[in-house]
Amino acid sequence: MFFKRKTIPLVYILEDSKSYQVLLRILLEKKGFRTKIFECASLAKDQLIKDKPSLVLSDINMPNSNGLDFCLQVNSELCETFIPFIFISSDDSYENCRKAEMLTNHSLLKKPVETELILKAIDNVLSNRRLLLN
Repeated sequence: MFFKRKTIPLVYILEDSKSYQVLLRILLEKKGFRTKIFECASLAKDQLIKDKPSLVLSDINMPNSNGLDFCLQVNSELCETFIPFIFISSDDSYENCRKAEMLTNHSLLKKPVETELILKAIDNVLSNRRLLLN
């Protein structure tokens, strides 16, 4: 993936695991994305309104927050434009999978996840978003 400087997508990484934060940041920045990392939803909330990221990669269960609830809040209350989420979590219960699919039209990716699956999911989501915005 190669982006012109002006159109480099900003991806928020909402993850409490330091190792996944580093893994995702390195993976995405090598592919030309800009990234911002947050350990919980409350820290991302105010920045998100200002930055309007192209995508949020989010864990589901984090200290004091839930990625699914944050996705719903962002896209129903906080932002004028839809911001897509991809969920990456070790909790792949039926209920979480169903909620993730309802909120994002995508299933969640189960940790540990292969980097190629993450990149493919990002490419699909951003391609769909570009189609919707054009």
